[in-house]
Amino acid sequence: RPNNERAFQIRTSSGSVDKHWWLRDQDVDVAAPPNAPLLALIDDVDTGASGDMDADNVNEAYEKLSRLIETLEKSAAHPLVIDQGWQQAARTAESLSRRTEALRQLPETTRRLVAVTKRLLALPVKKERDVDNDATPSVGGVEADALEAALNLAFLDPTTADQLLPDIRSHVVAPRAAARLAIMSRLNQLSETAPDHMWEIAETVAAEEQNSEVLRFVLSFLNQLVHVDPERVEGMVLYLLRRGVLASPKAKREIEGATGNVLALLWVSHERASARAIIDEWLERPEEHKEEFGQIAFCIRSGLVLGYDHEDVKDDLIRRRCQELAAHVIEVTASMLDAYLETPPDEIGPDGPDRAGALAQIMDRMSDQFYFASGATAERHRNESATLSTPALRLRFLKENHTTLWRIGTSGTPHTIYHLIELMDFLSDADPPTVFDHVAHALLVGGRRHGFHFESLGANRFVKVIGRFLADYRSLFNEPKRRSQLIECLNVFAQAGWPAARRLLFQLPELLR
Repeated sequence: RPNNERAFQIRTSSGSVDKHWWLRDQDVDVAAPPNAPLLALIDDVDTGASGDMDADNVNEAYEKLSRLIETLEKSAAHPLVIDQGWQQAARTAESLSRRTEALRQLPETTRRLVAVTKRLLALPVKKERDVDNDATPSVGGVEADALEAALNLAFLDPTTADQLLPDIRSHVVAPRAAARLAIMSRLNQLSETAPDHMWEIAETVAAEEQNSEVLRFVLSFLNQLVHVDPERVEGMVLYLLRRGVLASPKAKREIEGATGNVLALLWVSHERASARAIIDEWLERPEEHKEEFGQIAFCIRSGLVLGYDHEDVKDDLIRRRCQELAAHVIEVTASMLDAYLETPPDEIGPDGPDRAGALAQIMDRMSDQFYFASGATAERHRNESATLSTPALRLRFLKENHTTLWRIGTSGTPHTIYHLIELMDFLSDADPPTVFDHVAHALLVGGRRHGFHFESLGANRFVKVIGRFLADYRSLFNEPKRRSQLIECLNVFAQAGWPAARRLLFQLPELLR
């Protein structure tokens, strides 16, 4: 009887990977006498510079690297094997260059590693230039790894930096984006040992760079150094903006986000007027700068509550600038969104809905920062201490941001209103009457306008908050105006069909006795 095999079967197997499969694919005889010894040495070096390393390990790994380079200089192996050897040498040099503490105990090994790095940087590069300035540069390679090693070693001390700077500078305007990216990714290593040269190199790249991925690393560098020299950083960002290279469609989100972040830091931390002017210019058409404002919102989050738990004039100024910037962005985007909603449908252009969506997203992201900065999430999850840890601090936060929070309640979308109500729940013990007024305003104005009462999560959250007010602050509703607001809020949710709201509405006379 023949076997009735299944039409589909899964079989598994395992085995070791051939390290040199790609050489065999290129018809290289890896077992031939010139190739095999060199490949064995390459493999030995590969395993010798990994994991945790003390001074002895670093010294031993360097000796292996030194033997590999001596062999490469005179080897008659296949050119592809030779290339593999130089690539391994560069990777190992970069790995050893990161062992800063060990190298400081080994001055002679450091001196020899510097010489090896200079030798690697002097090797001819086969790829002359990049064809596409928007292409993502390849990672690694002899040149890039050697440049990273050079910058890591330059971090050790000014003398070492001086030895390597001519080699580094010769690659600053290299026609290969991978080399320029390697320099920008580690350029901050020079901040202590060669700061003037660091800024000169950065300014050279900023003046000429076209590749979007390298530009992203330029902006990352500026974000790291923004508090070191704000004036210089501001000048470089403004120059990049004038060049127009930050609008490249390739890696656009990352570049725009990094630009927004550095400009926000320049304004809120250092009050650089030109940075604020750019942000205000973006607010003329905020929908075109959604990524920038998203990063600005995240950047200023911690600043919204900075200094509440201690007295510091500088921190107070930073906090006020953060709060003012957030308030301004919310006011502008909310006003534009209100204007859109008041426009007759036949007068709305084809891009109107997309623009309105972008405005709502910017306002939502900025509004949410008050909720996350306050520590309300920490209080809810009980997994960390809240930022505003006492009623007095929460009251101060509420007073300073009263107008902004009220504006959010006027125009917020359902997601925005949900977080606003959670924030108000967290602040409720600071000033119960004011907090209830905010909740009622958000539900009856912005919430009703955007359909918050049709959201199940919104209904549940509202009933929970109102239940707490009735339990803890019942006397608030002795005032006729607040009592009528409470009834109107419950009616809105009850008419939307939510059983919890109906039950609370029916129980209200008894609860208010």
